[in-house]
Amino acid sequence: MDDYVLALCQRMEEWGKTCRGKAVDTVYFGGGTPSLLGGARLTHLLRAAREQFNIVPGAEITVECNPDSMDDALLAALAQAGVNRLSIGVQSAKDDELQLLGRRHSFLQAKQAVARARQHSFTNLSLDLMYALPGQTTARALESVQALLDMQPEHISCYALKICLL
Repeated sequence: MDDYVLALCQRMEEWGKTCRGKAVDTVYFGGGTPSLLGGARLTHLLRAAREQFNIVPGAEITVECNPDSMDDALLAALAQAGVNRLSIGVQSAKDDELQLLGRRHSFLQAKQAVARARQHSFTNLSLDLMYALPGQTTARALESVQALLDMQPEHISCYALKICLL
């Protein structure tokens, strides 16, 4: 992970020269589970981004997280570093669907992670939800939607499951 972070910092340095003077209003750590990098590595990446790019005051700075990787140490480090939005991969309110998807968390753990994020003063939460799961009925999908709405997120992203056969 340290080698990966170092490589990302080097790429930011290269692109920083190309982008000098351009205002950056969004920083997004995603495309997987960046929360697994931990607070220190993510803080290091954000510091490098600030050094290389003109990140404007009030920029939206997001980190994608899985509920099982959202401990207090991570959330405290992200809040301290200036992360102001979390995108949380809840995916379903049904534990059997989470197991089908190979997720490592339960819905209860997802609810606890959202509550923990709120305790760390995160006021901009986006929750991810998957639908069109094998065997999922419309009623079950809507129950998951309602369960996520009950957590009062600022945003919900819904993704249809696509299975690619090669």
